[in-house]
Amino acid sequence: MGSYYAALIDITTCACKTQFANLHVFRLDPVIISQPIFSWKNIVQRYIPDHEKYEEFKKKCLYDKYISGRLTGIYGSVDGLDNEKIERRIYLHAAMNLLKNIVDQNNNKGKEIFIAVSKGCCYLCESYIKFVNNKGYKVYTSGVHKKLYSKWLLPDLKNTDLRSESLAYMIRQLDRVISKEISKHVGIVVRSDSDGESVKTNEKPIVHESGSNLYVAKKPKRSKVIKTSL
Repeated sequence: MGSYYAALIDITTCACKTQFANLHVFRLDPVIISQPIFSWKNIVQRYIPDHEKYEEFKKKCLYDKYISGRLTGIYGSVDGLDNEKIERRIYLHAAMNLLKNIVDQNNNKGKEIFIAVSKGCCYLCESYIKFVNNKGYKVYTSGVHKKLYSKWLLPDLKNTDLRSESLAYMIRQLDRVISKEISKHVGIVVRSDSDGESVKTNEKPIVHESGSNLYVAKKPKRSKVIKTSL
């Protein structure tokens, strides 16, 4: 945090005062909760209801050392895949914390707003930003890395209708990914560079496609000062 603050001081010192005279800094507290999760069996059998096919799929997963290790990390052991009484600590990602703050303020719709975080957005953050941009917002990011995180937390928006709609949208996105990966029988096997909890989807990045509603900020030229909405 010290390096971020130092960068802020340097930027504002060199910036044009007419653009940054009313700059305010707000500290957002991290959001961490404990939440019950569905068992692995509960989720997988929604897509593979046939018992024999489910057992075959389960066997393939457990024979894969990396996947069985991930399942152990999530459910405690591979013997607990049918346990319906597991709670996990889950986290609101930094991009989602900022986005919640933006959406909860009624005067931000239609404004061009840049979310600056230390790394690219994960697949779920990317999907959520697309949802919000489809509602009239113009939120920009520095890019995405397409990884999935099991400890991702849905933003708790003040607008209950928008919160319910966003939940239904995110479930549809996950349903699509899960169905695709299960149909390929253990297709997600790529380890994260920085966190063993994450995997990559096999989807191609679409952040530059027209109409994707995920705005990626262009790299500024060195001679110009970029004005962002804060």
